[in-house]
Amino acid sequence: MKKIRMETVLSILLLAGLCLLFTRESRQTAGEAVTGEKQVEATGTVVVDAGHGGSDPGKIGINGAREKEVNLAIAEKLKDCLEEAGIRVVMTRSDSGGLYQEEDENKKQADMRARCTIINEAKADLTVSVHQNSYPAEAVCGP
Repeated sequence: MKKIRMETVLSILLLAGLCLLFTRESRQTAGEAVTGEKQVEATGTVVVDAGHGGSDPGKIGINGAREKEVNLAIAEKLKDCLEEAGIRVVMTRSDSGGLYQEEDENKKQADMRARCTIINEAKADLTVSVHQNSYPAEAVCGP
């Protein structure tokens, strides 16, 4: 239980750090003063890559949680946080599916190629790949 809490805290710290990194102070425009609404201007582009997906569940936790689903949930929260800060976000995936075609002979390779294509075409300032790693030795922990 302690290990799960540490991973959750580290994930939240990553999200908060990225939001702070891309948040910039802005002055109020005349239009904002009249309407009372703040205009959010995009300050950059981030690709958020939710690791695994499709037939590749990633690590399966002791509670049955699939890494691909945990990664996607974190990626979606990160997307919301970044967009709220005015950052353009490109997601590599937005559902539990993989980035390959069923007829692809090597699905993992096709998936990785598709991710690289999305990242390159986005011309992003930053790419964040979300994963939950594991190691069988209990002494090994942390990010």
